[in-house]
Amino acid sequence: MKKILLIWFLLNTLILYADESFFYKKDNLHAFLPKVDSTQISVTFQKVNETIDIFNIKESEFSSSTKNFDSLGDMEGLDLNLGYTFNNQWYLNLDLNKKDIQYSSTTLTNKNLDIYLRYQVYEDLNKAFAIDVGYETNRADDTYMRSLDVINQGIKNIFSYGNLHVSKKNDVYSLVSENGQTLKLKNKPYISMINTKDNSFYLRLIGSLKGESWLLDTYLGYTNVKIRNEIDSSILHEDNYLLQQASRNIDLVQKRTDDMISLGFGVTYQIYTNWYTELNYQYNRIFRTKSLDETNMNHIFDLNFIYEVNSNTSLYIGGKLMTNQFNGEIPYLYGEYTDTSFDHKYGFANIGFNYNF
Repeated sequence: MKKILLIWFLLNTLILYADESFFYKKDNLHAFLPKVDSTQISVTFQKVNETIDIFNIKESEFSSSTKNFDSLGDMEGLDLNLGYTFNNQWYLNLDLNKKDIQYSSTTLTNKNLDIYLRYQVYEDLNKAFAIDVGYETNRADDTYMRSLDVINQGIKNIFSYGNLHVSKKNDVYSLVSENGQTLKLKNKPYISMINTKDNSFYLRLIGSLKGESWLLDTYLGYTNVKIRNEIDSSILHEDNYLLQQASRNIDLVQKRTDDMISLGFGVTYQIYTNWYTELNYQYNRIFRTKSLDETNMNHIFDLNFIYEVNSNTSLYIGGKLMTNQFNGEIPYLYGEYTDTSFDHKYGFANIGFNYNF
């Protein structure tokens, strides 16, 4: 009898250790915490181009929209995630991410910082409940777009009269109106995004259930976002009285506050001895002013396959899909002059590793 009890105890100890070992392989939205005084480091490379194209989304969504002012295409990203467990109830996570996104003829660089503190309210053998309080910010490097297609689409969005467009002949740029009037431009034309950022505070509730080889997480979050979005154009700085007068009625600097509700779930499953898979789904519902309420939701899917090298190290590869690109992910991208930016499906591949110590 004593031997049976000893074997039962050892088996349960091994099962619990196996369960704990795969909680924070890649995803970290779990109410269960890693062991006390442990640190987790994850490094992830993200990419999409014509070769690495998740389910052919880039080709199908953007191949015919290269003249669109707000089309987003190729992307390269690098993500660094750090986590630390203080004790049985407190966990801190810091995530740094940089994405270089092809924005028509130029590159938009977004820098993201996300930090949250997790408090585990309850845990037993099979279930746990936790609360996250976090802060997130996105900041864009000043971006200047000089493609005539992009400039003309931007002028069409900014100016509501005259059907203006820029033409180029013999290296001379001119502004042409619908009645054929021409104004020679002194400045090389551009459309730009400058001093653009968003800052968010969020609260997230997480509930988790686990078995011998699986983990189920559900969560509900509320986010309050403050956004500053500024559009500029060389056309507005031309030494022309009519253009200067017209620009006075154009609100190029937009400041607003959005609210967002997010809900989702994640499933981690041990496929075989050292192999795991993680599937996550998130739904974003954004509440904006009525004039910016055309695209107010996003469905996001994240799937990864994980190989556990040893008890401290794991490798993973997978991809992320979304129905409305970056909607709710990078809030400043949605503004008065880019209110169709999220009409496309989007996705990218990722590969990386996690190290625990």
